[in-house]
Amino acid sequence: MSKACKITCLIFLLACVGMISAQSVGDSFQSVSESVLVANSNIGVAQYYVSPAGSDSNNGSAAHPWKTITHAGTVVGPGATVHVAPGTYTGYITTYAKGTSSLRITYISDVQWAAKIIGNRVDHSTWHNYGNYVDIMGFELTSVGRIGLYNDGSYVRYIGNHVHDIAGPTSATCDLGGAGIMHGNYSAGHDEMIGNFVHDIGLVNSGQCPDYVTVHGLYQANPHGTIVNNLVIHARDYGIHLYHSATAVIVANNTSLNNGSSGLVVGNSNGGSDNNTVVTNNIFAYNNDYGFRDDSGTTGPNNKYDNNITFKNGDGTYIATGGTVSNNISSDPQFVNYTGTALGNYQLRATSPAIDSGTTLNAPNIDFDGGKRPVGKGYDIGYYEYGATPGTWPWY
Repeated sequence: MSKACKITCLIFLLACVGMISAQSVGDSFQSVSESVLVANSNIGVAQYYVSPAGSDSNNGSAAHPWKTITHAGTVVGPGATVHVAPGTYTGYITTYAKGTSSLRITYISDVQWAAKIIGNRVDHSTWHNYGNYVDIMGFELTSVGRIGLYNDGSYVRYIGNHVHDIAGPTSATCDLGGAGIMHGNYSAGHDEMIGNFVHDIGLVNSGQCPDYVTVHGLYQANPHGTIVNNLVIHARDYGIHLYHSATAVIVANNTSLNNGSSGLVVGNSNGGSDNNTVVTNNIFAYNNDYGFRDDSGTTGPNNKYDNNITFKNGDGTYIATGGTVSNNISSDPQFVNYTGTALGNYQLRATSPAIDSGTTLNAPNIDFDGGKRPVGKGYDIGYYEYGATPGTWPWY
């Protein structure tokens, strides 16, 4: 089975390592990390528990867990870790609790992808986070809505989640678009998407909306973001989308495949310029349009597009009118088993040109499965490091 598709079945014993609210594009669409591998700052701070068998009238202890993540998000404070037990959680989740820079709030599926969230709210997000300094880690999420995970806070990280089969907008909300994971508050910033597996986004309701309707895999709408180690397959529009107030974003070591538009677009639509964005060590292959492209006139001169692989994209390798492009490769990345679906195996063969061909610029020090980078002479290109030994969840 593909490394990206497996469920890590290791229960962890210690908790992991979490301010602004303004214009949002979440349910209304109104209008660089220092290191990916970080220390656990929450050990010894309050630990809370959620279980399908719990009750929100309980005290949230391991012996007396709460039933819903939403309730936890109204009770916990800075430094708290909310452990979510395996099982199915159906409905619409909101979390308002705020952490601090030294005491982040963590919501974590104790067994990666075993806490399964099924969104039942059409034309909305499924989990809407409002708090700052929050980590949301290790959940599986699918939804009849148009957005899976949506964030309005600053310094928020979506880590190691499996988001798939997000329906997309219906005919009543075609103009609002959607995404698998989205940081959508234009006035927030420093938000991250790390090590997520995102696929089949915006396709269920695609026949109800015109072809120009935008539904993306990963959507960064604010500045100073970090997007690393993600695997994105088969989004209706762009695999990775930087727009609205995006600027100075790190996009490193992702693999973006078989999307309806390009693997990545870089732009800014709020009257500014997406400048100082760095796109390094990514694989953009088999996309309908380009491997990556910028939106002409909305990008600055300081963007960098270095050491990426582009292969078999319908309209060509890339378009970059702002910034510099260097050391990119237009060769078959040589996946173990490319299918264009979530059932493929997107690890690298031993002869892949991605091996040891990456740059050190903004390269994360672990890969999608928590394996240490680099192995061999240099960093690999893409979400996966060839020959790395997987870590033990949670690896961030």
